[in-house]
Amino acid sequence: VFREVAAAGFTNSWASCVWNFTDVAKVRVQAASSSGLACAQYQGFGPTIARICSEEGLRGLLLPGIVASCMRDLLYSGLSIGMYPAMKQQLFGSDTGDIGLLRKFATGIVTGA
Repeated sequence: VFREVAAAGFTNSWASCVWNFTDVAKVRVQAASSSGLACAQYQGFGPTIARICSEEGLRGLLLPGIVASCMRDLLYSGLSIGMYPAMKQQLFGSDTGDIGLLRKFATGIVTGA
């Protein structure tokens, strides 16, 4: 079970590291639009990324929020996806065949997947 949880957590954390810049840009656009500064500062995804890179460098685009994002994925995604096979076996036995949509749905609800 630990191997599946660790594999799921590390895989999702890696993906979060790769795509973290999209979250940084999204949060900047959302924060600017909620404060009424959307027209003045950030006018879309591409210009926002360019502005962050020019003002703060690559660090300003890649690093904010990366630790929290990786920790969330290690814990939440690791547990919800990694526990799925063990929970499926616990709930419905060691049948390795197709268990049907309703049983898959029930297992997903129990694990949070």
